[in-house]
Amino acid sequence: MKSNIFKYLNEVLIEWQNQPEEDNGLISQKDINARLSRLSYEDWRSTYLTDEIPEEWTFKHGDFPEVFKRRFYQEESMGIFNILYDLLEPYTKEFIDISIKMIDKMFIDEGTSWDNPMAQWYGGTLSFAAANLLFGRSPKNFVKDTEKWMSSLWRNNYLTILTEKERNILEKIHISNDEGSYTYRGQLYYDWFIDEKESFNVLDDIMPFIKKFGKYNIERIFF
Repeated sequence: MKSNIFKYLNEVLIEWQNQPEEDNGLISQKDINARLSRLSYEDWRSTYLTDEIPEEWTFKHGDFPEVFKRRFYQEESMGIFNILYDLLEPYTKEFIDISIKMIDKMFIDEGTSWDNPMAQWYGGTLSFAAANLLFGRSPKNFVKDTEKWMSSLWRNNYLTILTEKERNILEKIHISNDEGSYTYRGQLYYDWFIDEKESFNVLDDIMPFIKKFGKYNIERIFF
């Protein structure tokens, strides 16, 4: 813990030295608070990820537990979780809360529920929502006609239920404005995932291992 504090202080001092003159040498308090609240990767992994099937899952049949654990370590070795950590911290908790709020709303509106494993559109809805929440874009190779009307619903029916603070958090994850130029971080990170794993799918490679997403019982469509 002590070494982390010195690391952050050192980074703050370096940034202070690099500030332009018109900023009077001041560093944004928000930037410092965000940096200091950022968990280490190890703490983040133990807080938000699991290599055990979530308790909420009900099927757990056959050799799936062994496959699940093997899949977790495969993603770990490929660096998938490190990329996810870089994308979400220090907003992981807020992001997960926003995600559950949005996905639950979509399922309620569709007349489906997370405890109905055979519900129509379940997998497509979950995949669409997860990709848009993480990266601000639809899943790669999503059916174009379906993507068109779901994107319209997303903008007009679901983003509108978020508070301004919640929308700002998603924007920080999706977009950065460094040195006056916008970078679409979400798209960049999406491409990184695909570079690491050519057959990358949010529903298979990320969501099953986030503890709080266990409520969606992704085993029904996992593999």
